Amino acid sequence: MPRRHGLSLVLTGLCAASAAAQSVPVVTLSRPVAEFAEPFSEIASIRELSDGRVIVVDGRELTVQMIDFRSGNAQPVGRKGPGPGEYEWPQRLFGLPGDTTVLQGGAGGRLLVITPDGTPGAFLDIDPPAAADPRARVTPRFTPRFADARGRLYSQAQPIRYFSDGRPPELTDSAAIVRLDRATEKRDTVGYMPLRPDPTRRIAGSIGVVFAPNYRPWPAWDAWTVGPDGRIAMVFNEPYRVNVIDVTGVRVNGQPIPYQRVRVDEALKDEWRAEQARPRMAMTARRGGPATIGLVKSPVREPGEWPEFLPAFKASGVSVAPDGMAWVQRMVAAGAPLEYDLIDGRGRLVRKVRLPRRSHVIGFGTGTVYVVRMDDDDLQYLQRHPLPRL
Repeated sequence: MPRRHGLSLVLTGLCAASAAAQSVPVVTLSRPVAEFAEPFSEIASIRELSDGRVIVVDGRELTVQMIDFRSGNAQPVGRKGPGPGEYEWPQRLFGLPGDTTVLQGGAGGRLLVITPDGTPGAFLDIDPPAAADPRARVTPRFTPRFADARGRLYSQAQPIRYFSDGRPPELTDSAAIVRLDRATEKRDTVGYMPLRPDPTRRIAGSIGVVFAPNYRPWPAWDAWTVGPDGRIAMVFNEPYRVNVIDVTGVRVNGQPIPYQRVRVDEALKDEWRAEQARPRMAMTARRGGPATIGLVKSPVREPGEWPEFLPAFKASGVSVAPDGMAWVQRMVAAGAPLEYDLIDGRGRLVRKVRLPRRSHVIGFGTGTVYVVRMDDDDLQYLQRHPLPRL
């Protein structure tokens, strides 16, 4: 049975991100109201349903389960395989209206519909036609990154400008954020994400994919995410700030947020090396044979140069809660508790949320925030906390 605890939202006083920063309240999420008793290997994505059940993707075990905190039961959702109602590499979950869920379940971008009772349905075909705006042109498959409460899907186009006169394509300084309304099959560009200059970016051959091969620890990547109401939060590192495109399309540029920079020391380097040494899921292909998905352990390559400071935030740790607050996972010193900045719709830092070490936020529900706790054996446990309010 899951362990249930009382809510512990501890107001720890006022904290300054730096001497010049505005003091904001700090809320500590200490003890959850529920923790699912069975561990996971690597929780990749979750989706809370209206009755409190939660769909959980384990990215290492390659499983999808429907769990019930009240009963402690776990029900498999579908199975691994290439056929109808199956998935090969479960990754992200996207919530659609009415407790319907979409699973990004294949290396080729296949999207599997999961019905409210946990039954796999058909595959979702969302490949849109070519865009009229050259800056919004995408590679052949529309790859969702986020969904809003209306079930609209959002993707980022490749930052490539194409020409009709035969000239070779060129890189652009921004990438289109594309929204797909499945009900109308309409696709529109809702904003552009500015891209930081990077001399290592290039177009890979004829497939129209941009990547940066430069190998470096803690890259200072900027990020964007989508809230349930469709607002878009863009988070930037230099200076650290959050811009918001609201549901009407109006852009609000946030002011720089002062913070105390974290110097890279030997303890942080050791943490980075240990993380790089962990086996990771990857697809491998042998000549003449089918591709396989499994754990791969690669030797740790020492970087040619270490950065002097950590970036302000972790790009993969940015999300928007149901109350409209953007949660931004801050980069912290080795051994320090994890911390999130909560940013409002005007780009203002209004509070901080602190988690115990070896914990991180994985998603939200109705009035809830879900946290992954990792034990000393690297097993992961899913916790449910009430969404903190002051």
